[in-house]
Amino acid sequence: MKVRLAYGKQGLEVSVPDDATVVEPGFAPGLEDEAAAFREFLFGATTEQLERMGGLFRLPDTAPAEERETPALLWAAQRIEIDEEIAVPGGFRLIPPGEPPSAGTEGDFAFCRTEATVDGRKLRLRGTVQYQRRTVTVEEWPTFRAAVQAWRDLAALRLGGRREET
Repeated sequence: MKVRLAYGKQGLEVSVPDDATVVEPGFAPGLEDEAAAFREFLFGATTEQLERMGGLFRLPDTAPAEERETPALLWAAQRIEIDEEIAVPGGFRLIPPGEPPSAGTEGDFAFCRTEATVDGRKLRLRGTVQYQRRTVTVEEWPTFRAAVQAWRDLAALRLGGRREET
């Protein structure tokens, strides 16, 4: 018996024994935007969110979920370092910001180490955040989440100053 298989654009006609059982799949419509659905599946972010991230060297712009049931696939392993000095205008002095946020150690899958030092009117911020692989296992997720949160907390660090009395 001749059977037309759903193969390619035109199908494929093959001969099979007369007593063969032919199993045909049911029709499933395609996704409206297959590429976007695939990116969302891989990265846990919509196309718009990925475009807002603007490149490889960005941490996820959405807060990582507290728990995961499956591993997460990130865009790329990353190490980001900052070394920034901020000076307040004359007549002011900085109020030390307190202990800056940190999470994990360099031996962990992911870590964030920061420090802030005040010298007169200058504040120096130094920091490193790193995750070592694209795949974050379910067990590593809390460490990754803590490192991302510490980096975000550093970005939100409020600085204070006082007028110096003359």
